[in-house]
Amino acid sequence: MKRLALVITLSIVILLVHLSLRNIAMAASADLPSGETVISMLLGWGDKVASWVLALFGSVLTGYVIRRYMKGTAAEILARALSEIFDAVLEVKQTYVDSLKDASRDGKLTSPEMREARERAISIAKSNLGVKGLARLSRILGVDNLETWLTTKVESAIGTVKITAPSTKAPASSSLLPKPVPSR
Repeated sequence: MKRLALVITLSIVILLVHLSLRNIAMAASADLPSGETVISMLLGWGDKVASWVLALFGSVLTGYVIRRYMKGTAAEILARALSEIFDAVLEVKQTYVDSLKDASRDGKLTSPEMREARERAISIAKSNLGVKGLARLSRILGVDNLETWLTTKVESAIGTVKITAPSTKAPASSSLLPKPVPSR
C-alpha cells in the first residue's frame, strides 16, 4: 500500500515536472513580442506554475497522511497482537498449567509439558488473531516466518505471568503465618 502510493505520487510529480519544463523551454525559445517583459511572461505562465506547485504540495501531503495512517494502524495491530498473546498465555495457565501443577507432586511441569503449554498458547494466539491478522502482522513486522516472533513473545508473556502470578503453594515455614490471637 505504501509503495503503491509512493510510486503513484512520484509518477505524477515526474509528469508535471516534464510538462512544466517542456512548456518553459517552448516559451523561452519563442520570440517575445516587442511589449512583453519577463514579468508579463511569468504572469502568463502563473496558472501552470501554480498548478505544478499545488500538485507537488498535494503529493507531499498525501504521502504524509498515508504515513500517519499506516503508523497508527501498525501500532494498533501490534498492540492487539501482543494483547492476544498475553491473553492466550493466561488462558493456557488457567486451563492447562494450573491443573498439571496441582496434579504433580512437586508442583512443577516437565519439559514436554512446558513445550505443550507454549504450543497451546501459540495456537490460541494464532486462532484469535486470524489469518488476516497474522498476515497484517507479518507485513508490519517485515518478517516472512512469524513463528519465531510469536514464540519469543509467548516466552516473554510466560515470564511476565510467572513473575506477577501469586504463589498458590503454602510457605514452607509456619513461622511466616500470623500467630493466632489467644482467646480470654
